[in-house]
Amino acid sequence: MDSKKFKAEYKKYMDALSEVGQATLVLIEPLVYQAVQLKLAMDEDNEYINKHGRFEYSNKGNIRECYAVQSLAKNTALYQKVYKSIEKLMSKNGGDRKTNKLQAFLDHAKEENKQWVLI
Repeated sequence: MDSKKFKAEYKKYMDALSEVGQATLVLIEPLVYQAVQLKLAMDEDNEYINKHGRFEYSNKGNIRECYAVQSLAKNTALYQKVYKSIEKLMSKNGGDRKTNKLQAFLDHAKEENKQWVLI
């Protein structure tokens, strides 16, 4: 995993958390770290699938889904669980859903996540 990409993505998440209280931040930060790792892994899998295709073909004529497709499916499910955990923590710790900066960011991430599920 590229550290520059990780730092940039982590900064986006932490900027969204800039207005969250310190107590909430302590609870959410490990989840954010995990979400960033999963998002980057999903991006890498998505790039691989777009470049090489969804299936692998053997010399014997067998066809199977490539590892990146399986990895993308697993990482997407994990990402959704992390997202839901962050969302639950934020709803417990206040903030109007429409004006909460983190909620807007998470809603955007949810929309991005739909593209991976459709592949």
